[in-house]
Amino acid sequence: MRDAIDWGSWVAGWTALAFVVIYGIFVVVNTVANHRARRSLDYRILVTGSRGKSGTVRLVHAALSGQRRVYSKISGAAARELRGDGTEIDTPRAGTTSVCELPQSMRRAARDNASIGVFECMAVTPKLIEMVQRVHIQAHMVIIPTIRLDHLEEEGLTEFEIGKSIFDSITTADVIVSAVEQPDIIDYYREQCAKHDIEFIHVNPKTNHHRVPGHHPTNLALALRVADYLGVDQQAAIEGLQSVTFEPRALSYQSITRENGSVLSLVDIGSANDPQSAWEALERLQFDSQVIVPVMVNRWERPLRAISFFATLRQHFSLVGVAGTLGTWMNSRHNQTAYRHSVDHERTDFFRVTRRMARRPEMLAQDIERRLGRSVDHLVIVLVENNHETTTDLLRKQFDRDGESLTLEAVEEKVS
Repeated sequence: MRDAIDWGSWVAGWTALAFVVIYGIFVVVNTVANHRARRSLDYRILVTGSRGKSGTVRLVHAALSGQRRVYSKISGAAARELRGDGTEIDTPRAGTTSVCELPQSMRRAARDNASIGVFECMAVTPKLIEMVQRVHIQAHMVIIPTIRLDHLEEEGLTEFEIGKSIFDSITTADVIVSAVEQPDIIDYYREQCAKHDIEFIHVNPKTNHHRVPGHHPTNLALALRVADYLGVDQQAAIEGLQSVTFEPRALSYQSITRENGSVLSLVDIGSANDPQSAWEALERLQFDSQVIVPVMVNRWERPLRAISFFATLRQHFSLVGVAGTLGTWMNSRHNQTAYRHSVDHERTDFFRVTRRMARRPEMLAQDIERRLGRSVDHLVIVLVENNHETTTDLLRKQFDRDGESLTLEAVEEKVS
């Protein structure tokens, strides 16, 4: 007689097969839903590049909204989505940032009955940028606001390498709009666009005379050119820009009155992730009799960014704070002969901003004054390099709790 079948030994196999089938059905259903959502949008725009992506998305959304229903996805300092009626919502997120947010946002755009979708590309690795464009968005238009020395670990060590890496990832677009200013990158874009049958539009921000406080002129010029390309009346686009929104903490200036009556202020320009953009933001702070002390907000996975800020700040400031990683490296490296004499400058004192200082800003101010060797009537701490890090998040919370908040526009009017 044949042995009885041991059905119990089949349980693991059938369970595994069931999971595979269920997962396969899930993938197929999501793929179909994403495809339908993508097809529902008459025109899709992807914004990539080094700097200005989030601001450009907000400006393009505002410029187009007067005559078209637009849905936009922002992945800057905070993940946001701009709906067709002008309201702003948080992007639902489980865990860390993922390119999977994009097709989900596209499906929400379809439910919002949008005709145009504007999506910020959060990917920085060329392979991921290519996947975002080829698989998820399939954008008709790609906007590249600027190319700067950022994301050096993934995209290249020169501006040309970075510009080339980004362009080579999005060659399936119909039109590319860019305000890059480097002649060699412009020439490469023109040459490659002709090769791939892509329309190339180069925008010169100097030809645009409109101004939107809180937004960069380059991003504004791009938004107006995109609106013109898509047939939106220029006056309607300009009127639409009056409703443009801003990044969280954009142009924020917070102040605390210290125990001795002097003022301690905090400015966060951490979203300017390359030295050139940071300098453009710092230039706006050169007023009043204040003393500015930058604080580098380090992240362990961005060592090359830290080095570029280190090399820049040490030439211009006598005192620089460091929060996060690499503080010890900077101090020891700065003392080496090759670094001291590589550029003619006064020695910069790098000091670590501790969590204890972050919890007690008065202690931080006193430590800075001790290092400067004098008291300061108005001390301004400027967070640069990165948005978030545990210690500086604590410092922000203290200023949120105890400080007075103004916009830089209001501060400029106050001191002028």
